[in-house]
Amino acid sequence: MQPPMIHGRQSTTFSSPPLNAKMTLPEMYDWNYRNSAQHPLFVYEEEPGNATTITWGQAVPAMRRVSKIIGSQLTSLKSDEPQDSNIVIGVLASLDTITYFCLLVGVLRMGWTVFPMSPRNNAEVITELLEKSKATHIIVSSDATMQNLATTSVENLEGRNIPILKAPTFQDLFPLVEESEKQDKHTSTPIILDIDGSGAILHSSGTTGNPKPVRWTHRALRQFALHPCYGDVDLTGKIMSIHAMGMYHGIGMLQVAFVATTGLVLSMFKPRSPLIVPDPVNVIEEALRTKSDFIYCAPTFIETWSRSGVYVDELARLDGIFYGGGPLNKDVGDTLASKGVKIGLSYGSTQCGRLSKFYTEPLEHDWEYFEFVDYTEPHFVPDGHGAYEVIILETDDFTPCVINCEINGKKGYATNDLVERHPSKENYWRIVGRTDDQIMHSTGLKTNPRPLEKILEEDPRIRSALIFGRGQLTCGLLVQPASEYIFDINDTSKANAFIQTIWPTVQKVNQRAPYYSKLFKEMILVASPNKPFIFNSKGSPKRDTMLAAYDDEIIRLYSTASDILPGVGPGTWDLASTISFIRDAVENVMGVERIPVDDDLFSTGCDSLHATWIRNTILTALRKAHTDVTIPVNVVYQYSSISSLAAFISGKVEHKSDNSIDANGQSSFNGETSSAESKAHVQNVADEYVGKLIAAASAVSPIERTRNDCIILTGSSGSLGVNLLSQMIKDVGIGRIYALSRKSEGISLLEKHATAFRKAGLDETALKSNKLVLLSADLAFPGFGMDSNILAEMRSSVTHIVHNGWRVDFNANLRSFESCLKGVINLISFAIGCETRTLPRFIFVSSVGVVHDSPGSEPVIEEAIRPDDCPSSSGYSESKWIAERLLIEGTVRAGLRPIIVRLGQLAGCDNGAWNTKEWFPSLIKSSVNLGLIPNVRGSVSWLSCSTVASIILEIRDSFEPILHVVHPAGVPWSEIINEFSERLKLRVVPYETWLSSLERSGHNASEHGVFDEDLLRASPAFQLLAYFQHADVTSPGREQLGARLLSTAKAVKESPTLRSPTLPRFSGVDVDKWLSFWYASGFLSRGQTM
Repeated sequence: MQPPMIHGRQSTTFSSPPLNAKMTLPEMYDWNYRNSAQHPLFVYEEEPGNATTITWGQAVPAMRRVSKIIGSQLTSLKSDEPQDSNIVIGVLASLDTITYFCLLVGVLRMGWTVFPMSPRNNAEVITELLEKSKATHIIVSSDATMQNLATTSVENLEGRNIPILKAPTFQDLFPLVEESEKQDKHTSTPIILDIDGSGAILHSSGTTGNPKPVRWTHRALRQFALHPCYGDVDLTGKIMSIHAMGMYHGIGMLQVAFVATTGLVLSMFKPRSPLIVPDPVNVIEEALRTKSDFIYCAPTFIETWSRSGVYVDELARLDGIFYGGGPLNKDVGDTLASKGVKIGLSYGSTQCGRLSKFYTEPLEHDWEYFEFVDYTEPHFVPDGHGAYEVIILETDDFTPCVINCEINGKKGYATNDLVERHPSKENYWRIVGRTDDQIMHSTGLKTNPRPLEKILEEDPRIRSALIFGRGQLTCGLLVQPASEYIFDINDTSKANAFIQTIWPTVQKVNQRAPYYSKLFKEMILVASPNKPFIFNSKGSPKRDTMLAAYDDEIIRLYSTASDILPGVGPGTWDLASTISFIRDAVENVMGVERIPVDDDLFSTGCDSLHATWIRNTILTALRKAHTDVTIPVNVVYQYSSISSLAAFISGKVEHKSDNSIDANGQSSFNGETSSAESKAHVQNVADEYVGKLIAAASAVSPIERTRNDCIILTGSSGSLGVNLLSQMIKDVGIGRIYALSRKSEGISLLEKHATAFRKAGLDETALKSNKLVLLSADLAFPGFGMDSNILAEMRSSVTHIVHNGWRVDFNANLRSFESCLKGVINLISFAIGCETRTLPRFIFVSSVGVVHDSPGSEPVIEEAIRPDDCPSSSGYSESKWIAERLLIEGTVRAGLRPIIVRLGQLAGCDNGAWNTKEWFPSLIKSSVNLGLIPNVRGSVSWLSCSTVASIILEIRDSFEPILHVVHPAGVPWSEIINEFSERLKLRVVPYETWLSSLERSGHNASEHGVFDEDLLRASPAFQLLAYFQHADVTSPGREQLGARLLSTAKAVKESPTLRSPTLPRFSGVDVDKWLSFWYASGFLSRGQTM
């Protein structure tokens, strides 16, 4: 791939080397010496107000002097030394940046392999690196520290001796002018280099073990030199501060490569002895005095600067600051970005070089995200938790320096880095952790420790922190105090006092952490001064080494702390004690305090994963109490308030014969109710809401005005919603669309809809239409919680309300849909109060589930469902039936004009996007896990979301109050299942066999009924187990899994699409689309299906 940018086209001093000439990096340096001699390469402050510049014309001769100096030392050695191509020269030196830089190039240009090593390594590590790299020589600076370290390291080598060479000084490389002229005639040109030969060796940081040497060929160095040419900003003449950069790092060697093609100027400290040690103050002061445009540094420097208003103002004037080697505190980054500081992540690895684009326009509040450089081919492997491991694949243009995997026949490097997609910006990613850092708990849930540890290390009392907990129910913390806070850990009072002082910081972590990663005071372990942390070259603690060193202490900590950890129940299981236990468990899991005991948990933010964790916590407590009590998988859904759940659990433990809860809710001892009781409860709730509707309707009266074509749409970001919205925007008969949507944290409504459009394969540019108004609304509040002026505008113009927004959860009970039913009442009240000539049409998207209990075996006709036939097995269907009744009451009492549209199963979008949380995708993935797929008799009357959207718009002015929108003909279930069976190599079995296998696999994989996250991820059907267990697959008059057949006689008359003979039927083509989407989203793994 030809690099898209040539730097310095407008420069009078820099002429870029030919990018397509296959030059090696040393050849590029010679090119620049000949063609850009007057262009600056280095700049530093010689004295206050006086900057010194070193040009390419001055720097390259210095590099040639390195070749001469080192070559002379090699010549003086014995004649049996290795040939040039086999010489590997380690560098262990405390040198100023310019001298070190020139040393690297000077060794490279002679065809020797240069291996810079971090002086922070101890002798044991240096010895290991010398052994593994097969080093033949080592260059050492003259200071006593490096000399002693090198001598000890070499002496530790077994069976061989490595000559120690003397490192040149700055004065050796940049002599006085007359001496320079005398020496230059002895400089040599570089030898011809093998492009695939060894050029440099860099070592990894050693976060999870000792550093490992990684070999870079001259081809790799050339590609790294071209890296900035895939950016989007001309860097010629720009000054990059590398005051805080160590040249022994991979990022230091990359600077050697980057400057060759860009004309970038590097600023650094003045060469002197002793060296200037970088700190946050001298780095930024020197960067500013050298008029640097960019600064590259570690995140800790940026975090320190953020505390100074003066420095923040100066940073905002720069073109950008780059950080790498670790995460930047999010609060710090957000604050700086809000003040105009342009922040960029430099993401890469020793094994692949820099992987993020060298420089792009700042992302402002999205500063954490980056794009991969174009010449790489990243492959993303989902981890099942919303993140992806990055695999860098080999391409024609780039080969990773280490190959450790193969994906689809392509070799690659598995980085162990975990990234997350940007919610709306395509191809943007952010780092969230590493796979080898992930802590797998006994529950199967995973904690990503590093972002949490980073928050802890912001506390000045904490030098470093490590979170642990592999194989345990909860996390623990090992913390090393900062030097001024070190104490005798055997003094319990001092230990407790220290933990108390850092507790506010731990609480800050708990606010950010998932509920299963929260830290308890009793699980904090303070490191001993006699066993301090060992750090890698990046300054990060060596996790595995330190956790192994403290293994005994960690085991004792879990043993002594077991009584306070989650899952330990009350001393007695009476109702009051059980309520207290359940409240603590729920609030700990959900991270919400003071939840009223009678409130529905799902209305306060509980989701399916929370429900699983709450159930697991209860089961763990019951197990520790040595009870033989079992509870249903969907117990939290059946008893969805703290009080009802506690009453159920208390009753089970206390062996009460009557465990009925109350009139609102809930069920008997075994978690089941009779059909008659359920129907009576549904009808009582319906009567309650009808009473609320009557009160609301009496408070408004319509005013006649001129009719305009204008639609309110709810649920506009779901699969059906985006298709409705897309088609409404295109419909010339619609002049205005008010899309009402709940506000999402951290993302605008436009970004939320753009993401949903992309997922569905729709044109997101349609969202720029002038007819569309995106509004944040909460339908459960009167007036939708909206501005009164907007509300008045809608009242004066709305002609149609398309109410598509509804909670989809087949496990939840009726109580959990209270906010949905309040929303129906508020929308009806709004419609009745509209100031239009006629009341707006109210199109309500209902469900086939409302007719589940209708008598007979014939297709259900398009009429209202009698109260005696209301659904009684699913809170979702029950709430939809109550909504239908409210709309019918609104017709009778207030002249409302509803159209109730009962939908069958929606089979995703035209691009194959099908919500993976729905029952059919869950069935397919669970079938893959089992190796079996179920067959049932009957057909499926599914339609795509785009087809249903077209039908709804066609019938929006119908005079029929109830219409069924399903495929009039359908397709046999067996045809669809056989297509999946063929592609996924699954055996087709009767439904009963499949269900038994599912239940059996869950029993085998769980411990005492506690399902771990891996099981739920592999077989998501467990989340809907009750749904699958109660499916009626034998009764006549039903289709897939017991859904009732629907008559479409009226709908066919009203909809040209529905009565068209070309109405599509699902086939293998659609199966391919669904599978492609599920593979791409990470829901299915291709390796899983072969």
